[in-house]
Amino acid sequence: MPVPDRPPTQGSLLKTILVFLAGLGIGAIGGDWARFLSGLAPEYNSATAISEITAFVEKNRVWPTSWQALGRQPLDRVKVDWSVEIHSCDRHDVMMSVAPETGGFFTYPHSERQLGDLWKVVLKIQTDQACDTVKARR
Repeated sequence: MPVPDRPPTQGSLLKTILVFLAGLGIGAIGGDWARFLSGLAPEYNSATAISEITAFVEKNRVWPTSWQALGRQPLDRVKVDWSVEIHSCDRHDVMMSVAPETGGFFTYPHSERQLGDLWKVVLKIQTDQACDTVKARR
């Protein structure tokens, strides 16, 4: 014998609302974790790129023009400004030259220090060039 349809009680309606809200909360937290985890690889790949570009600039005294100039395959989800001119760039240019495709560094804590070290290398080259220019004029 079928059970007759009964209207939902206040208790079952409250339970339904609570389950719905819990589901929304879990979904939001899960989404945050997914975004966090998806940002790890591009940020750490960007850190690798900064290290390799710093070593290249120290050795060659010029900015690399491509991944091939660095002698490697492109790193996934990393944006590099290959057009930086060592002799005319400023600190802002260098600090913005390498970034994860996600738009910024949110999980990698050493990015600012690493980019600052790259700027110090560029600044030393610029200073050396200025000194050489002054010496040449004498």
